[in-house]
Amino acid sequence: MENIFKFLTNNPWLNILFLLLAIFGIIMTLYTYLKSKKTSKPTFAKTDFKIITSNFSAIENLSVLYNNNPIEELSVSKIVIYNAGKKSIRKEDIAPKDKIRIDFLDGKILNSKIHYCTKEINNFSILKTEKSVLVDFDYLGYFDGAVIQIFHTAKNPESVKIEGTIIDSGNFKDFMEQFVIFRPMKLYLKFQQMRNLPSSFIILLIFPFFIIWIFPAFIYMLILKKRMPKEFILS
Repeated sequence: MENIFKFLTNNPWLNILFLLLAIFGIIMTLYTYLKSKKTSKPTFAKTDFKIITSNFSAIENLSVLYNNNPIEELSVSKIVIYNAGKKSIRKEDIAPKDKIRIDFLDGKILNSKIHYCTKEINNFSILKTEKSVLVDFDYLGYFDGAVIQIFHTAKNPESVKIEGTIIDSGNFKDFMEQFVIFRPMKLYLKFQQMRNLPSSFIILLIFPFFIIWIFPAFIYMLILKKRMPKEFILS
């Protein structure tokens, strides 16, 4: 490991290469930021927390009821739906045959409510059905949106899907997918799962990408922190 770091620090050509890559990354960040002024970016973020699991059913004389009906699973999901682009998303921009909704592929929706909304004038509303929570609004400006809290019995968090199409902007994308600058995080997580690769090889492989990513990511995170409501940062 020590030899690898000596090689990286004592090689001037590598230092020059990393500097050029960092400059290129900053330019791409500015390009992405300027481009976002002209487009709408339907975006979501989601967290899930299990309150009750099926293991509780193994406890004798213990039962959990909802409306006098027993339940074996109980989870709460917080979902942020917002526009991360400078172009507003208007009600008429929602595709009529693919409305915005939160679909549950398994389990049952017990309760849903709007936990936070950026502006009352957005007229953000939800409607619970048997397997979906329908989302509606008049318009979403830059970083306008809402945090929706849903109690449900879905066993797998991956079965909770955010669907819907915005004309000329496509489907709602996960926060990490929407912002190009954060995609290296997903690459890093994939490398973490490669247990059969030597750690020194992984470090050497991802180090140039890290140099490209760290400076523009820091700048972009400062921009997002200034623009994004703190309620959109789910923990």
